[in-house]
Amino acid sequence: MTVSVAALVGHESATDQSDDHLAELLADRPVKGIAMRAGTMIAAVREQLLKMIDVLDPPPAVTDRSP
Repeated sequence: MTVSVAALVGHESATDQSDDHLAELLADRPVKGIAMRAGTMIAAVREQLLKMIDVLDPPPAVTDRSP
């Protein structure tokens, strides 16, 4: 799913259920902050961030994110 800057800053309305869910998550200021910071990171740093998040809060079904 592609997320526009307008959606991240709340200037675009959600059109379907997944967009509604994304808008609900991004309404939380820290979540939006994490998303905005991650968007400026290089891919290798984003992968490191995802690994750290997985350690702190393991996903229900662990999936391999390696290429």
